Amino acid sequence: MTARNIDPLERRQIDSTGENGAAASSLLYEAIRKVRPDLVGELAFNVSYTAIFKAEASEEEVAAVDALLRPYAERSFADPRARYITWYLIAIGITDLDVASHIADDMELLQNVPGARRALNDDADLMSKVASPDNIQHIDRVLRLDGEHVRDAQLLILVDMVGKKFFRQAPELQWIKNSHFRGEHPRMDKALDRMGT
Repeated sequence: MTARNIDPLERRQIDSTGENGAAASSLLYEAIRKVRPDLVGELAFNVSYTAIFKAEASEEEVAAVDALLRPYAERSFADPRARYITWYLIAIGITDLDVASHIADDMELLQNVPGARRALNDDADLMSKVASPDNIQHIDRVLRLDGEHVRDAQLLILVDMVGKKFFRQAPELQWIKNSHFRGEHPRMDKALDRMGT
């Protein structure tokens, strides 16, 4: 069997083999096992460890799993496990992750990659989940990308974020109101009309 050379950009996309997801799930399993060994073996069909853990864990136990997994989440998405671990932490209620710069880096890298739509949309969802006044500059950076394949992901961010007051009132983002996003869709125009309010 011949080893296939995989393009580094292809690696950054959502993995279709499930290997990266399995590696991240293994890290999650080990972290939960350390903090709540009694939950090992509780995984039932269609029930995730994050759902079980979130339902049964104390704040201290959530903080302990956060401490174990955060270093894997707050790293470049060149490590494909980072994306998965970030989602796992969000699933247990952790949203103060310092990952916005990594999301912006990933979107910038993938903006012209054919077939990266799924990864870009996932990045957009992540950006919406971790957005805060502290990372406006990364949101601004993403919205200024002009790549061929990034527009749908940008629109997802705009529609999600316009409901957040800090986003609508951020001076750095007021350019969006009369930007190239206007005229894309009536729903988008309504969202843009809310900027500054």
